[in-house]
Amino acid sequence: ITAASNHLVKAAVGVRTTDEGKQYQAVFTRKFVKNAVTDYSKLDAAITDFQNNGGAANTVFSTKDLHENVVESTSYSETEDSGDTPWG
Repeated sequence: ITAASNHLVKAAVGVRTTDEGKQYQAVFTRKFVKNAVTDYSKLDAAITDFQNNGGAANTVFSTKDLHENVVESTSYSETEDSGDTPWG
């Protein structure tokens, strides 16, 4: 939108994890700050208040500079068959 190109804002982005373990990008849309703001304490407080009241329970938001979300992989190893299962 060219009419508002001079009105930049900052938003907190995060990672939402579903019950199936899939991850999606999320944006905290309840509070934005002006582009010149460097103190994100009010944005952090809004996020904390929102999550303490049950909002976005499976989402991790961050007001840090843009960074990569590093996910550690799960290593699976074969186990001994104990014969206790109906498929064993």
